[in-house]
Amino acid sequence: MSLYIKQVASPQILNEAWLGLPRAHNDWCGELSMPEMQRNLIFHIGELSMPLLAGQYRPEPMCCDAAQGGEQQLRCISTVRDQLVQSALLKVLQPLTKPLFNRGELAAQGQQGPELALSQIQQWVNQDYVWLGMANIKDCFDNIPHEAVLKNLYKLCGDKTLVHLVRLYLASWPTEYRPEQPGIGLPRGLLLSPFLCELYLHRFEAFLHNKRIPFVRFFDDLIVLAQQEAGAHHALKWADKQLKKMGLGLNPEQSRVIFSSSHANQALTLKALFSKGGLRQVDWARLFQSSQTSVKAMANKGRLLLKALQNGEWAGRSGVPALPWLKSDKLAASHTASHKLTANVWQRVWKRRASWVR
Repeated sequence: MSLYIKQVASPQILNEAWLGLPRAHNDWCGELSMPEMQRNLIFHIGELSMPLLAGQYRPEPMCCDAAQGGEQQLRCISTVRDQLVQSALLKVLQPLTKPLFNRGELAAQGQQGPELALSQIQQWVNQDYVWLGMANIKDCFDNIPHEAVLKNLYKLCGDKTLVHLVRLYLASWPTEYRPEQPGIGLPRGLLLSPFLCELYLHRFEAFLHNKRIPFVRFFDDLIVLAQQEAGAHHALKWADKQLKKMGLGLNPEQSRVIFSSSHANQALTLKALFSKGGLRQVDWARLFQSSQTSVKAMANKGRLLLKALQNGEWAGRSGVPALPWLKSDKLAASHTASHKLTANVWQRVWKRRASWVR
């Protein structure tokens, strides 16, 4: 008997999986609604153990609704019964990845992932890795090959029964909603998909690590860092080349190299980086300025300008009031003090594109 399947079918794991299950938006199974299931909750959850242990459990076809947002936003979801088993599988599999996911797989960190990503970016920028190559892995979930990711899963757990069960979940994706090429693609509504994606991209992360390329990745959003602009462009090319070997690739329309600075780094917010739409929705032009403008130069301009203008003139031209910290002559030479620059003020000033500031 499979040791891991035995754990999945245990009352403790099933109970933990049930308590952590997302809010149900589907039936318990094809013939039973959630209100009906909840009348005999303990019975139906306990009933899962027998087919799992006997190797007779079969996932039901996922439910896909094309009317919820068009083909591009199509989302297929499993029955709640199948979601519960997937959640139990994750409870068993995730501890196995702790020795493996130790370099950059931030999505594997759950809710802490975005915060860790922001912290890593700040650490690299503070070490003078101020050129950021930002990119998005094009259609990442839709292009991951099944056999390759299942092979990685077997290397992780060494359990053919568990791997076969995951294969059945991938097969539960209705054929009419799959990518045209057979044997590729992870359903976005499958609870296992983010985990399988991280497992597959671990090879890519290991490549960047071996090349000593500083990077931060959160799901399909990637940032590589370098001390020179050419280094950032080179790192993006290396990343794209490696991804293509894996059947993936960077989206050229969403790839760019920008210059960061200490004050701009402070302006980065967790919400802006990894909220709806991820990196693609951030107005990077306002957060990162050209390489010709350093923190010191910007602070110096503000200080000198304040000396030449009255407070009312500053407020009238920029739309923001003069701040006390601009009066300090030490600001231009103090790297620490530059962190006191109010991000909101500078964003509003630069948005106006006032030549007298630049």
